[in-house]
Amino acid sequence: GDVHLRGISGTISTTNAFVTVLEHSNFPGMAAGVRTHDARPSFIVNSPDQPKGHFYIVSLEVDTGDQDRSLKLGNSKFWGGMKNVGAPDKDNQISYEAVQVAGNSNQWKLTPTKDLKPGEYGVYMGQLYDFGVDR
Repeated sequence: GDVHLRGISGTISTTNAFVTVLEHSNFPGMAAGVRTHDARPSFIVNSPDQPKGHFYIVSLEVDTGDQDRSLKLGNSKFWGGMKNVGAPDKDNQISYEAVQVAGNSNQWKLTPTKDLKPGEYGVYMGQLYDFGVDR
C-alpha cells in the first residue's frame, strides 16, 4: 500500500582514513519504522525538474556500536580538495528510473532498476526518508 515517508535529519561525523577524511550522515535507530517486503518499491517525489542528481535512493550501513544507521557522503583530502560534497557516495547510491506522473508535471515516480536486498534504505535529498526491506 501507499505510505507517506517522513524526513529525518542526520548528524555529521568524520573519520580519518589514511590521506582522506570520510564524511557520514548518521541517522537514529538501527532500523526504519517503515518496512516493506517489496524488493522494488516506488516513490513519488515533487520536483519541477528531472530528479536525478537531486534525489537519491540510498543504502545505509547499520552501526550496532553507535545504534544508528549511516550514509557515506563526500570526502576530502588532507592537503585540500573536496569531492561529492552533500551527495551520497557512489557505493551507497541505488540506480533508479524516474518517470513523470501523468497529469502532474511536478511529480515523479522513482523505481530502483534492480531488486533491493534486505536491509536499510532511504530516499535522500538533504534529509532521509527511510525505509527497510525485509524478506
